[in-house]
Amino acid sequence: MIKQIGRFFVRFIPSGLLIPIFRGPLAGRKWIVGSAAGEGKGLSIIFNLSEPRQLEMTLKVAKPDFICFDIGANVGFYTLIFSQISKHVYAFEPLPRNLSYLYRTLAINHVDNATIVPFAVSDSISLSSFMEGENCAIGMLDHKGKIPTVTVSLDDFISTYKVVPQILKIDVEGAEMSVLMGAKNLLMTSSPIIFLSTHGEINRNKCLEFLLDVGYKHIIPLNNELMDNASEYLVMNREIE
Repeated sequence: MIKQIGRFFVRFIPSGLLIPIFRGPLAGRKWIVGSAAGEGKGLSIIFNLSEPRQLEMTLKVAKPDFICFDIGANVGFYTLIFSQISKHVYAFEPLPRNLSYLYRTLAINHVDNATIVPFAVSDSISLSSFMEGENCAIGMLDHKGKIPTVTVSLDDFISTYKVVPQILKIDVEGAEMSVLMGAKNLLMTSSPIIFLSTHGEINRNKCLEFLLDVGYKHIIPLNNELMDNASEYLVMNREIE
Protein backbone atom coordinates (compact mmCIF):
# COMPACT_ATOMS: atom_id res chain seq x y z
CA MET A 1 0.00 0.00 0.00
CA ILE A 2 2.81 2.43 0.89
CA LYS A 3 4.54 1.77 -2.42
CA GLN A 4 1.27 2.31 -4.29
CA ILE A 5 0.75 5.63 -2.54
CA GLY A 6 4.33 6.59 -3.31
CA ARG A 7 3.95 5.77 -7.01
CA PHE A 8 0.79 7.88 -7.09
CA PHE A 9 2.48 10.98 -5.71
CA VAL A 10 5.64 10.53 -7.80
CA ARG A 11 3.59 11.28 -10.91
CA PHE A 12 3.11 14.85 -9.71
CA ILE A 13 6.80 15.57 -9.06
CA PRO A 14 8.31 17.02 -12.24
CA SER A 15 11.44 15.46 -13.69
CA GLY A 16 14.42 17.79 -13.53
CA LEU A 17 13.46 19.22 -10.16
CA LEU A 18 16.32 19.54 -7.67
CA ILE A 19 15.41 18.13 -4.28
CA PRO A 20 17.44 17.57 -1.11
CA ILE A 21 18.38 14.09 0.01
CA PHE A 22 16.70 13.70 3.39
CA ARG A 23 18.31 10.62 4.92
CA GLY A 24 21.50 8.60 4.95
CA PRO A 25 25.14 9.46 4.25
CA LEU A 26 24.18 11.86 1.45
CA ALA A 27 21.72 13.85 3.57
CA GLY A 28 21.85 17.50 2.55
CA ARG A 29 23.12 16.78 -0.95
CA LYS A 30 20.89 17.47 -3.95
CA TRP A 31 19.36 14.99 -6.38
CA ILE A 32 17.77 15.48 -9.81
CA VAL A 33 14.28 13.98 -10.02
CA GLY A 34 14.03 11.62 -12.98
CA SER A 35 17.76 11.24 -13.49
CA ALA A 36 17.83 7.62 -12.27
CA ALA A 37 15.94 4.81 -13.99
CA GLY A 38 12.54 3.48 -12.98
CA GLU A 39 9.01 4.65 -12.42
CA GLY A 40 9.99 6.03 -9.02
CA LYS A 41 12.22 8.63 -10.75
CA GLY A 42 15.07 7.72 -8.41
CA LEU A 43 13.30 9.11 -5.37
CA SER A 44 14.26 6.06 -3.28
CA ILE A 45 17.69 7.71 -3.12
CA ILE A 46 16.44 10.77 -1.24
CA PHE A 47 14.99 8.54 1.49
CA ASN A 48 18.09 6.30 1.67
CA LEU A 49 16.18 3.26 0.40
CA SER A 50 18.38 2.41 -2.58
CA GLU A 51 20.61 -0.71 -2.30
CA PRO A 52 20.84 -0.63 1.52
CA ARG A 53 23.16 -3.62 1.93
CA GLN A 54 25.58 -2.44 -0.76
CA LEU A 55 25.61 1.03 0.75
CA GLU A 56 26.21 -0.33 4.25
CA MET A 57 29.25 -2.27 3.09
CA THR A 58 30.57 0.66 1.06
CA LEU A 59 30.55 2.80 4.18
CA LYS A 60 32.38 0.04 6.07
CA VAL A 61 35.24 -0.54 3.68
CA ALA A 62 35.88 2.85 2.03
CA LYS A 63 38.62 4.96 3.64
CA PRO A 64 39.56 8.67 3.44
CA ASP A 65 42.81 7.99 1.57
CA PHE A 66 41.24 5.69 -1.05
CA ILE A 67 40.97 6.22 -4.79
CA CYS A 68 37.76 4.68 -6.11
CA PHE A 69 36.76 3.70 -9.65
CA ASP A 70 33.00 3.87 -10.28
CA ILE A 71 32.67 1.75 -13.43
CA GLY A 72 29.22 2.14 -14.91
CA ALA A 73 28.65 5.32 -12.92
CA ASN A 74 25.22 5.95 -14.45
CA VAL A 75 24.00 9.30 -13.05
CA GLY A 76 26.32 9.44 -10.06
CA PHE A 77 24.81 7.90 -6.92
CA TYR A 78 27.93 5.93 -5.98
CA THR A 79 30.17 8.65 -7.36
CA LEU A 80 28.63 10.99 -4.78
CA ILE A 81 29.07 8.39 -2.04
CA PHE A 82 32.72 7.78 -2.89
CA SER A 83 33.46 11.50 -3.27
CA GLN A 84 32.15 12.14 0.22
CA ILE A 85 34.16 9.35 1.85
CA SER A 86 37.37 9.00 -0.13
CA LYS A 87 40.22 11.00 -1.61
CA HIS A 88 39.19 10.83 -5.27
CA VAL A 89 36.78 8.99 -7.54
CA TYR A 90 36.99 8.28 -11.26
CA ALA A 91 33.52 7.84 -12.75
CA PHE A 92 33.42 5.82 -15.98
CA GLU A 93 30.21 6.27 -17.99
CA PRO A 94 29.79 6.13 -21.80
CA LEU A 95 26.08 6.91 -22.30
CA PRO A 96 25.53 10.58 -23.28
CA ARG A 97 22.20 10.83 -21.47
CA ASN A 98 23.72 9.59 -18.22
CA LEU A 99 26.85 11.70 -18.67
CA SER A 100 24.72 14.82 -18.84
CA TYR A 101 23.09 14.02 -15.51
CA LEU A 102 26.39 12.90 -14.01
CA TYR A 103 28.05 16.23 -14.79
CA ARG A 104 25.04 18.12 -13.39
CA THR A 105 24.84 15.98 -10.25
CA LEU A 106 28.48 16.64 -9.41
CA ALA A 107 28.18 20.34 -10.24
CA ILE A 108 25.10 21.05 -8.11
CA ASN A 109 26.76 19.29 -5.20
CA HIS A 110 30.06 21.16 -5.67
CA VAL A 111 32.06 17.94 -5.92
CA ASP A 112 35.70 18.74 -6.67
CA ASN A 113 37.33 15.35 -6.09
CA ALA A 114 35.75 13.41 -8.95
CA THR A 115 36.92 12.91 -12.53
CA ILE A 116 34.41 11.85 -15.17
CA VAL A 117 35.80 9.46 -17.79
CA PRO A 118 33.36 9.31 -20.75
CA PHE A 119 34.48 5.86 -21.93
CA ALA A 120 33.23 2.31 -21.61
CA VAL A 121 35.49 -0.07 -19.72
CA SER A 122 36.36 -3.39 -21.36
CA ASP A 123 39.41 -5.63 -21.93
CA SER A 124 41.17 -3.40 -24.47
CA ILE A 125 41.39 0.06 -26.01
CA SER A 126 39.16 0.19 -29.07
CA LEU A 127 36.40 1.96 -30.96
CA SER A 128 33.07 0.33 -30.21
CA SER A 129 29.31 0.95 -30.10
CA PHE A 130 26.91 1.33 -27.21
CA MET A 131 23.31 0.18 -27.30
CA GLU A 132 20.69 1.88 -25.14
CA GLY A 133 18.40 -0.42 -23.17
CA GLU A 134 14.77 0.10 -22.27
CA ASN A 135 15.92 2.52 -19.57
CA CYS A 136 19.08 4.43 -18.71
CA ALA A 137 20.33 1.73 -16.33
CA ILE A 138 20.64 -1.13 -18.80
CA GLY A 139 22.62 0.06 -21.81
CA MET A 140 25.50 -2.12 -22.98
CA LEU A 141 28.35 -2.50 -25.43
CA ASP A 142 27.00 -4.05 -28.64
CA HIS A 143 28.23 -3.85 -32.23
CA LYS A 144 24.61 -3.19 -33.27
CA GLY A 145 24.46 -0.11 -31.08
CA LYS A 146 24.05 3.36 -32.57
CA ILE A 147 26.16 5.30 -30.08
CA PRO A 148 29.89 5.38 -30.92
CA THR A 149 32.14 4.98 -27.90
CA VAL A 150 35.73 4.35 -26.93
CA THR A 151 36.59 1.42 -24.69
CA VAL A 152 39.54 1.33 -22.34
CA SER A 153 40.95 -1.39 -20.10
CA LEU A 154 41.67 -0.57 -16.48
CA ASP A 155 45.25 -1.81 -16.79
CA ASP A 156 45.86 0.58 -19.70
CA PHE A 157 44.14 3.45 -17.88
CA ILE A 158 46.21 2.90 -14.75
CA SER A 159 49.44 2.58 -16.73
CA THR A 160 48.75 5.83 -18.57
CA TYR A 161 47.41 8.01 -15.76
CA LYS A 162 49.36 6.52 -12.85
CA VAL A 163 46.39 6.12 -10.51
CA VAL A 164 45.81 2.89 -8.60
CA PRO A 165 42.35 2.36 -7.09
CA GLN A 166 41.65 0.73 -3.76
CA ILE A 167 37.97 0.18 -4.65
CA LEU A 168 36.29 -0.87 -7.90
CA LYS A 169 32.52 -0.64 -8.25
CA ILE A 170 31.55 -2.55 -11.39
CA ASP A 171 28.01 -2.42 -12.79
CA VAL A 172 28.22 -2.78 -16.56
CA GLU A 173 25.18 -4.81 -17.60
CA GLY A 174 26.85 -8.05 -18.64
CA ALA A 175 30.31 -6.76 -19.63
CA GLU A 176 31.79 -7.39 -16.19
CA MET A 177 33.96 -10.30 -17.32
CA SER A 178 35.61 -8.08 -19.95
CA VAL A 179 36.21 -5.42 -17.30
CA LEU A 180 37.87 -7.95 -15.00
CA MET A 181 40.03 -9.42 -17.76
CA GLY A 182 41.21 -5.94 -18.68
CA ALA A 183 42.19 -5.36 -15.05
CA LYS A 184 44.06 -8.63 -14.47
CA ASN A 185 47.38 -6.98 -13.66
CA LEU A 186 45.70 -4.61 -11.20
CA LEU A 187 43.81 -7.45 -9.52
CA MET A 188 46.91 -9.63 -9.16
CA THR A 189 49.25 -6.90 -7.92
CA SER A 190 47.02 -4.60 -5.86
CA SER A 191 43.87 -6.61 -5.01
CA PRO A 192 41.44 -3.68 -4.80
CA ILE A 193 38.14 -4.18 -3.01
CA ILE A 194 35.44 -4.93 -5.60
CA PHE A 195 31.71 -4.27 -5.55
CA LEU A 196 30.55 -6.47 -8.42
CA SER A 197 27.13 -6.59 -10.08
CA THR A 198 26.71 -9.72 -12.20
CA HIS A 199 24.12 -10.37 -14.89
CA GLY A 200 23.10 -13.97 -15.52
CA GLU A 201 24.20 -17.22 -13.91
CA ILE A 202 26.86 -18.13 -16.48
CA ASN A 203 28.43 -14.69 -16.35
CA ARG A 204 28.33 -14.67 -12.55
CA ASN A 205 30.09 -18.01 -12.29
CA LYS A 206 32.80 -16.99 -14.76
CA CYS A 207 33.47 -13.76 -12.88
CA LEU A 208 33.66 -15.37 -9.45
CA GLU A 209 35.89 -18.19 -10.71
CA PHE A 210 38.19 -15.65 -12.37
CA LEU A 211 38.46 -13.64 -9.16
CA LEU A 212 39.35 -16.73 -7.15
CA ASP A 213 41.96 -17.64 -9.76
CA VAL A 214 43.68 -14.25 -9.46
CA GLY A 215 43.93 -14.58 -5.70
CA TYR A 216 40.79 -13.22 -4.06
CA LYS A 217 39.76 -15.11 -0.94
CA HIS A 218 36.52 -13.57 0.32
CA ILE A 219 33.31 -13.28 -1.73
CA ILE A 220 30.31 -11.92 0.17
CA PRO A 221 26.82 -11.98 -1.41
CA LEU A 222 25.02 -8.68 -0.87
CA ASN A 223 21.48 -9.04 -2.21
CA ASN A 224 20.79 -12.60 -1.07
CA GLU A 225 22.08 -14.72 1.79
CA LEU A 226 22.83 -17.61 -0.57
CA MET A 227 25.86 -17.24 -2.83
CA ASP A 228 24.19 -18.91 -5.82
CA ASN A 229 21.04 -16.80 -5.55
CA ALA A 230 22.82 -13.47 -5.37
CA SER A 231 23.90 -11.18 -8.19
CA GLU A 232 25.67 -8.47 -6.16
CA TYR A 233 28.93 -9.25 -4.39
CA LEU A 234 31.63 -7.71 -2.26
CA VAL A 235 34.96 -9.29 -3.20
CA MET A 236 38.02 -8.83 -1.01
CA ASN A 237 41.43 -10.32 -0.36
CA ARG A 238 41.08 -9.93 3.39
CA GLU A 239 38.34 -10.06 5.99
CA ILE A 240 36.35 -6.93 6.79
CA GLU A 241 37.88 -5.08 9.71
